[in-house]
Amino acid sequence: NSLLNKHADAMDNYPEPSVLPREETDRPTAEQLSSIVPVILEHNDFEQIYNDVEFAKLKHGTGIYGIFWDGNKLNGLGDVTIQAIDALELFWEPGIRDIQKSQNVFHVKLEDIDVLIRKYPFLEGKNITNSFDTAHYAYDDNIDTSKKASVIDWYYRKDGKLQYCKFVPGTVLFA
Repeated sequence: NSLLNKHADAMDNYPEPSVLPREETDRPTAEQLSSIVPVILEHNDFEQIYNDVEFAKLKHGTGIYGIFWDGNKLNGLGDVTIQAIDALELFWEPGIRDIQKSQNVFHVKLEDIDVLIRKYPFLEGKNITNSFDTAHYAYDDNIDTSKKASVIDWYYRKDGKLQYCKFVPGTVLFA
């Protein structure tokens, strides 16, 4: 009951975006963003994502949002997408307390092999297995992962710029 009450408090205090200018010349941009950001949140069903992340915070002590560009949205035009990220799916440099200072960050998810082959036809005939063992919750041990493969999103810094690579162990999907 205490978790449900805390969650209800969080949902009662659902945040509203407020974009403020840093200086007077930023005022027009801040006004534009103040009308754009709520639309992006609405298109991504952010209230449901906020709900999920708030439950994760209460259960596990932290909640993580992933904000990405999805080139397939809006019939290929592309748009921002927002997702709740499971903390057990993230890896960064040992000893680093601030994830922003890590040179490498990995986001590992299991995906169905047949879906991966449809998405990336060059994987057809390759030996794709779930060779990358990740942490899981105690209640996850009965989930069949024999037809799934680890897909790793690798974010790294090169010459001070953030770079990105997506791969399954043994095969780069794109960089």
